[in-house]
This record gives sequence, C-alpha cells and structure tokens, in this order.
Amino acid sequence: MQEKTQSKEQQVMEDDGTYIHDVAAVSSLGHGIASLDLFSHSQLAQTIEKPIPCLFHALPLFAVEQRKNDLYIILSQVVSQLIERLSLTQEQLRETSLFLGSSSLDIVNVQSDENRVIWLSTLDKINLYLVEKFKLNALHFTFNTACTSSSNAVIYANRLLKSKQVKYALVVGCEFYNELTLRGFMSLELLSDRALFAFSQQRDGMVLGEGVGALFLSSQAKINNSKPLLQVLDGYSSCDTYSLTSTQEDGNKIVEVINRALALSNLTIEDIDVVKVHGTASPASDQAEAQALKSFALEEKKLFALKPFIGHTLGACGALELALLVQLIKLNKIPVSEYMTEHELILPILSTQISFENVNYILTNHCGFGGNNAAIVLKKLSYLESTFFSDKQPIIESNTVSTLNIIAQHQLAISNDMPTKAVRKQVKQVTGFEVRRMDSFTLIALQTIHEMITQLAVDYELQGKPFHLTQYNLGLYSVADYFSVELLQSLIVDCEKGEEVRPLDFISTVGNAANFYIAKQFQVNGVNIFTGASEHALENITSLASYDLSHDIVDMAIIVHWQQQANSLECFTQLITNK
Repeated sequence: MQEKTQSKEQQVMEDDGTYIHDVAAVSSLGHGIASLDLFSHSQLAQTIEKPIPCLFHALPLFAVEQRKNDLYIILSQVVSQLIERLSLTQEQLRETSLFLGSSSLDIVNVQSDENRVIWLSTLDKINLYLVEKFKLNALHFTFNTACTSSSNAVIYANRLLKSKQVKYALVVGCEFYNELTLRGFMSLELLSDRALFAFSQQRDGMVLGEGVGALFLSSQAKINNSKPLLQVLDGYSSCDTYSLTSTQEDGNKIVEVINRALALSNLTIEDIDVVKVHGTASPASDQAEAQALKSFALEEKKLFALKPFIGHTLGACGALELALLVQLIKLNKIPVSEYMTEHELILPILSTQISFENVNYILTNHCGFGGNNAAIVLKKLSYLESTFFSDKQPIIESNTVSTLNIIAQHQLAISNDMPTKAVRKQVKQVTGFEVRRMDSFTLIALQTIHEMITQLAVDYELQGKPFHLTQYNLGLYSVADYFSVELLQSLIVDCEKGEEVRPLDFISTVGNAANFYIAKQFQVNGVNIFTGASEHALENITSLASYDLSHDIVDMAIIVHWQQQANSLECFTQLITNK
C-alpha cells in the first residue's frame, strides 16, 4: 500500500498542475475567515422585505438598498487585498490574465433608458474595469455559465497556465444582490423561508447569497514570498441537456464529470480524501448530487458543504468557496452546520468538526442552470512542500496548441426590427426544430449552425463520404458582447415596474441558456462554455477550444460568436478540429 501511495505522489508531483498562491474573499462571513467562531451558527442570513420577503446572505459591508455601484468598490477591495499580500509588482500584474466568473455580472447597476436602443452593459464590463484599474494583461475572459461560472474560470485558468498561454492568472468569482435574480428564483419556487439545509430530508429550497472570491494562480511553485497550500490538478465541465433548471436526477451526468476530472488529474476516486459538495438544498439538485456521490461509495470520505454558511452565491460559488477552503486549511478545521446533527440526511455530510490532517486530495463539485456541471481536483500541499520548493521549476507543456482545421463556417444576420415571432417562424421553417418560447438570440444560433452542418453533410456526400456529427465528442464554445438584449431588457423593465417575472423568461436569461438549447438540438454532451467579450472575442474563445482539442478533451468544437450591431444581430459559427 505504501509503495502505491509513493507512486501516486510521484506521478502527481510530476504533473504540471498550477498553484494557488493566495486568496481573498468577502461574503456574509465578512472579509475572509478570521476564526471558526463565524461558523458557530448555521445561518447568518438576514430577512429582507423588498422586493419580496425572503432570507438573504448579504455582504456585511453595505445595506442591500445601497448595492448600486458598490460592487466595484467591493471588487477592488478584494483584489487589492490579494495583490498586497503577494507584493505583486507592476510587471507581474502586466503578465496577469483575468478569468472572471459570474451569473449576474453588473446587472444591479443597469437601468432602463428609453433614449437608447441598447442600454445593457457589455458582458465584459467588469473585466474591462479591473483590467484598467490594476493594469492587468490584455488577455482576459468572462465566464457566464450560471452557477459553474467561476468554476469554469478556475478550470481554464489552470489549462492556459499549463500551456504557457498565460504566465499568471487572477481568478475572480462575484455575485451581487439584484432584483431580477431574486424575483427569478422566487418565480421558480426555489427559495426557502427557513434556512439552507443542504442534503436534509427537510430541505425546502436555497437561500441566496452574495460575495467575491479571488485566487492568484501560476504554474510556478513560488511567487515572491508565497506559500501555496493547494495545487489545482485539473477539472472538467460538460453539458447535461436533461433540463434547463436542473441536472439529471439519477446523477449519471455528475458522475461522468467527476470521472473525467479525476482521469485528467491522473487520480481515481479512491485517492480523494475530502469532497466539497455543491449542496444548494434545492430538492432536485441535492437529489442528483447525492445519487452521484453515493455511486462512488464515499461513506468513508469526508464530505462537507459551505452554502449553509454563506448562501448560494451562484456564479461566484466556485471561486469563493475555493478561497474559503484555502483559509479553512490554514485554520485546519472543516466547519459543520448545526442542523447536520439534528436532521436526517440523504448524504453522509460531516456532522462533527474535524481537521485537514492526513488529507492529500480534495474534490470540489458544482452544478448549474443550463445543464452545466463542473468538478475540480486539488492537491493539498504539505508544510514542507509549501515552504521549501522555491527552486522547483514549473513543468510546462509543449506544443499543446496545435494547428486548427476549420471544417465549416457560416454566418447569418437578422434585423433588430424583426419581431421575435417572425424569427421563430423563419427558424422553424428552415430547420424544422421545435422553437416555442425561444428568443432571437438562441434562434439565430440554431439556424446558423443548422445551415452550416447541412451544407457540410452535402459536401461530404458529394465526395462519397458520410458525415454524422453525433459520432464525435463535441464541445460547444460560445462568446457574445451582449446576451439576449430584447429579452433581458424587457425583464429589467418589468422589475423596475414591480411586475412579476415569469419563470421561463428568467431562466432563458441565464448566460448559457442558449448553449443549452444548442447542445440539446445538436447532441453536444461534452464541454459547454459561454463567455462574454467585446474585443478579440473569436480569438479568445478559440484558444479555449484549441487546448481542449489538443488534449483530446473533445474531438470537435462548435464555435458560436454573436455580435449585436446597431441595426442587426449577427451570428458566426465554425466547426473546428485539430485532426
């Protein structure tokens, strides 16, 4: 047994996983974790009355009613703390790429303006602010895949660091109170009026929260005076087209994601010592995650949840909970919520406080709207490793980004004046797809991809070669400057008027909602990424696909690029491979 452990240690140490050099966080717990006393009560939520009465894990820095514009203050504070602790130089910051993940981005600051056709913020507005304020590298990414947003930011920061496309990575997850999110979750009947009881038989919904988590990563084992406690080995995310609002309840899709993440990390489930679960307390999500984890026979593993303490911070939770995990490792304690000892649980979550002693490998699991599931595998570094490996040189992959082969491409545009019903009718006639209730943003992508694939099949047939898209492990990589302008702006106006938000309309504004419908229609079961960018959009999203293609994470990638012009919405698609 000892020989096997040594072999595994040697194998992973030779892997070029990246290092989390330091973290900073703010949540309902305050800045970071000063002590475990903050966890002594299972719920720190406050009750708010407007726009709807509910519990909310609010940041302690500002009143809920004062959130507008304060998000930039909070973001700056958290990032500044991280930079100061690491004593990062201006040169190091210029070589640092930002990977940001969020569900709602700066939606709290958006107000309707009848004098402008488009008054939404671009999806990369927060990125552009942080890049300018801290003089970061021009290469940056905004991930908008619902609750896995910042988890995907971690995964791709790790991959681009390993392939030497970036030198340093600043990963930020952020989520802030806003009426649209609150009204939307209320319309879906997913909010609890009692507490967030993850995996309890008595659970009745989630409690939303807000927060910011920031991580500084590099393939170098030492930066300035850092003593990294965690190494990101690898991760994996993919699309589950079972439902737009939940993952498949038998947990099979979550199992697939975890297995791929472990394989990419050269580990098996037997190597994992601790699992940080997603644990939202929504009935369907918890059931699916419990089924998945039970299939791994994890009874002897240490399972714990953080959302009972900070609420569900949606797109921020991947980076925020990872930042809190690093700080808990420093305190050497895993917190336990009081209800764990009082409720009957559907999953054996830790009910007594324990330490991180004898913990080597940690798995974090995440699920999101739009069928996006993600898992990340971490290695806890020993004190000796974090103190004495200053001379260890990073192992950098070579030739990881190969020449891409563009198999097909296509472009369409629709007038902004064309009513959604007319677009829907056109797409149905062209494709034959069922397109009820879909918005123009999704519809134009479906038609563009359909026409691209149809023409490709004809070209292959003329050459006497059959072409079937379903025989490939497909990945979907999308980018846009704005998301579904007409629909999202109409919902913001509804909120300003105090009107109710319809469930399907709300869920259709989730960043990767269009990706969900695309994946469902074209049977994309692999990677599913939606990002926001207004500059170098196509080049940046292709760089993510290129890494995955060169590592056989996907066989073929569908690239989708939306651009909102003054008079039209344009969609450009490509089908690419490296073979």
